[in-house]
Amino acid sequence: MTPVRAVPAEGRAELSASPGRIAPADPAWEASRKPLVGEFSFRGEPVFVVANHFTSKGGDQPLHGRFQPPARESERQRVEQARLVRGLVADLTAIDPGAKVVVTGDLNDFGFSPAVSALTEGGLLSSAADALPPSSGTATCTRATPRRSTTCSPPRASAGWTTTWCT
Repeated sequence: MTPVRAVPAEGRAELSASPGRIAPADPAWEASRKPLVGEFSFRGEPVFVVANHFTSKGGDQPLHGRFQPPARESERQRVEQARLVRGLVADLTAIDPGAKVVVTGDLNDFGFSPAVSALTEGGLLSSAADALPPSSGTATCTRATPRRSTTCSPPRASAGWTTTWCT
């Protein structure tokens, strides 16, 4: 597992290793999949892609169960995971404010969750789905809980570039 960080190179951001893992030794990733980040070229421009699969809710109490509010023990870990991912995005955009970053994968959470809030904290990333009417986008239903696929865009991103995740 190669840890990766943002590094400056000729006036733009690069990754110290591509592909690499975001803080693979951090306790946030214990018993969880570590995100893979890579740098690619698309139409001659660098693009950073972060593939996530955050900790599942496997040990949490059911959303509509007997105990309300339900205990969500896994939530703390997903929040820490989101902070680490957001930290790399912040480092990349601090070096190059025009950096194109795609954050994608399964966050195992809802769009209104603390983990998604940690990812979007400070407006570095924002959910494009929040700007859509409720009838737009795609939705799935998990254990009678509607979940919507969310598109998230860096506010400073060039037109046509989005950051996505599935909540």
